[in-house]
Amino acid sequence: LVFYNDLRVATNCCFCLSMILGWENLTKETKLLEGSSWCRLIIEEMTVSFAAPALASQSFMNKQSPQVLIAIAVLKLRKIPQWMRSVFDSSSISGILDNLTASNLSSEILVLFRELLKSNFLTTEQIATINQILQECRKCIYTNNAQEGLPNEAIKKVLTASYDTGDICEFLIDLMTSEAYIDTVSRGFHKKLSEEIEMFYTCLSVDDGGCT
Repeated sequence: LVFYNDLRVATNCCFCLSMILGWENLTKETKLLEGSSWCRLIIEEMTVSFAAPALASQSFMNKQSPQVLIAIAVLKLRKIPQWMRSVFDSSSISGILDNLTASNLSSEILVLFRELLKSNFLTTEQIATINQILQECRKCIYTNNAQEGLPNEAIKKVLTASYDTGDICEFLIDLMTSEAYIDTVSRGFHKKLSEEIEMFYTCLSVDDGGCT
């Protein structure tokens, strides 16, 4: 379902999977990564798609972007799997950057590159390329001066302190069928992107990529 044609379904399922990875990170367990190759398959498919030549349209990047949430979650783990360096090798990262422009850059992709920066995946040349894209993106945002409405009401359902497996499944299914996450992303696009640009530069300014 993370590759489903319905962007809402794909986005919410990737969001749920990234949440599960986050929970495993908190409990210092990695059952999802150790017992299955699905995460690697998803991230490899995403990377190949992003790095494919002549596929830099905004609609294509948006369609593929849900899987970015899973890549971000894996990069945030206490122990990043060794295979991530094979998936995000220098040529793959450069291929993705070749397809990135100010018009198709999303906040999720920028978060991905921030996590890659923090984990020392990026070369000096790649950082310089990102910087150039961000400068162009800033100009576009300032020129458009986008007017955004208020985001939709946030998802009301939360997990209480005491819960069982059924509660977790119900919570995740509710997220998968909800419009809230994807609507919030689309409505606050320029604001979120501007915030992520500032966070990337903050991260870049810290010595040795030691940002948090």
